[in-house]
Amino acid sequence: MSRSPRLAVGAALVVAVSLLSGCGGSGDGGTVTAVVVDVTGDLTTVEQFVVRLPDGTDQVIQPAPGIRFHGDAAITHIRDHLRSGAPVRISYDVLDDGTWIAREVEDAAG
Repeated sequence: MSRSPRLAVGAALVVAVSLLSGCGGSGDGGTVTAVVVDVTGDLTTVEQFVVRLPDGTDQVIQPAPGIRFHGDAAITHIRDHLRSGAPVRISYDVLDDGTWIAREVEDAAG
């Protein structure tokens, strides 16, 4: 009987790791400095935002659930960057479907 709980825990860990790796994306991602050109959402939420990358292309980015702007500011602080044109630095992951998910957003100057 002492093996059953260990087996169950081991199996649960294997399933959890499999699920996380399957949902985690393609493993692509990185960090980019860009200028915010659009923000979708309301006064208290950001559903997605668009940045202009250094090569001149625009990229839609979805904020990860619960993300805060660096320094514990609300993610809606990104609207200030839309208005000012001040660049942001974004750490992101790319999902298998090509969606960019922001893990962290911060002032590029800071």
